[in-house]
Amino acid sequence: MHKYECKHFSIEELCSPQVIDDKGDKAWRFFNPVALQGLDKLRKRYGRMTINNWSYGGTRKFSGFHLKGEYNRSEYSGHRQWGAFDALFSDVTSEEVRIDLLGFEPTENGVLKPIEGFEEITELEYDISWFHVRFCSNIDGVLVYKP
Repeated sequence: MHKYECKHFSIEELCSPQVIDDKGDKAWRFFNPVALQGLDKLRKRYGRMTINNWSYGGTRKFSGFHLKGEYNRSEYSGHRQWGAFDALFSDVTSEEVRIDLLGFEPTENGVLKPIEGFEEITELEYDISWFHVRFCSNIDGVLVYKP
């Protein structure tokens, strides 16, 4: 694995308050560089996006990485494995981003071929107001599902 410095996000935007209290800037070491590169690519293509905003007075605390017990998620959730994020975009809707990436708005669960230019995306949720994305080992394509 190689080192990558996220260009568009602070560590507070990617982790819960407890993780920052426990690890501070050292939390960067746990992220897969592929996930950070993917976030930067999304930000570059679609403009400003918010993941967590608790550090500057917002209510979003658990939209990036968080510890077990902080938020009710599956044991297998990418949010607990340093690779999934729920984002809100400032200039486009989550639906517009999904349509742009996939070429259509999904209406059923399935596995699709990797997304050209965003091959590191392994999971997208649909029919939600936020943009859920997961980055990890992409051996099976992109899992698209309704939560």
